[in-house]
Amino acid sequence: MNFLSPPNDNKVLAFGIGTAGSRILSYLANNNMFIDNYVYISCDKQDLEFASNIEKIFLDIGAMGNRTPSYIRGATQIYMKEVRRMLNGTRLVFLITGLGGCTGSGLAPLISKIAKEEGVLTINIVITPFGFEKSKHFYTGIALKNIKKNSDAVIIVDNDMISSINPQMSISEFYTIINEKISIALSGIIESSGELNVGMNKLIDTIINHGYSVLSIGTSSSINKAEEATVRATKSIYNVGEPEEVKKVILHLIGDKNITTNEIVTSTSRLNTMLGMGSLEVYQGCNVNSGDTMTAILIVSGFENTKFDNYDPIDKALHNNQIDPDMDCSIDSELFELVQME
Repeated sequence: MNFLSPPNDNKVLAFGIGTAGSRILSYLANNNMFIDNYVYISCDKQDLEFASNIEKIFLDIGAMGNRTPSYIRGATQIYMKEVRRMLNGTRLVFLITGLGGCTGSGLAPLISKIAKEEGVLTINIVITPFGFEKSKHFYTGIALKNIKKNSDAVIIVDNDMISSINPQMSISEFYTIINEKISIALSGIIESSGELNVGMNKLIDTIINHGYSVLSIGTSSSINKAEEATVRATKSIYNVGEPEEVKKVILHLIGDKNITTNEIVTSTSRLNTMLGMGSLEVYQGCNVNSGDTMTAILIVSGFENTKFDNYDPIDKALHNNQIDPDMDCSIDSELFELVQME
């Protein structure tokens, strides 16, 4: 099935929301992906410095110190007409953001809802906080639940999962590398060039209507580096969801030009022993470079729940019964500014 029309028929749009989303989008914009427009949107002007000759929306909400996701949603309602305008004529939109902070956790669910109302195929790529960032977990759980409700697909990138590649890395270096790795992973899968392509349509087929998806990355420089990199990427998924739930997988290998067909076959076989119930549908992709390290990029789909569902204790207590199913919004206003209607 062709999920997307030919180029230039209907546009593909990507939003980078907040700091993490803006930085990842800046990497993607340099890779000539099959995306027509890139839009940066943030409450912080510094995030918009990553954009050059690209559309940007600065959400000027003042210097309020006590921000919350609901406050961000309420204060930015006046900018949503511009978001709707940008979505006009769009067939597919990627929303890229980090969760846990107020900007990403506030705006990603709101923009997802707007895109859904506009009839746009909506894919959210969310970066979740470290396990030690306890203060961000509640906002992450609430936002992720609302994002899933208003999206056609959600791809989770867990900071803890990616950081296991090199746990001794400094935190500042980590954030730089993680943003680059995510962009390399996405562009490697989506781009139309390469020896063995995955492409946009196979990506959409893998993640649409198959629960949560998870993006994982593994690396290796050993003799059996393709298989080992694949195993490392697969094992890290165990910390996010139940491996038996996986239904579809994209395996994209990036390594030296000597990669063989047997290495791809062996890596795929290992996937079938570690994920799903023995009936995985796997799409393979491959790009070569001049390095000696093999990188395995996995996107797996089919998770009904993830560890992030435990981040919302209210939802667990209510057993998925919500008091108010709509997203909250709030703004600060003095009483004398209100007009009483009689």
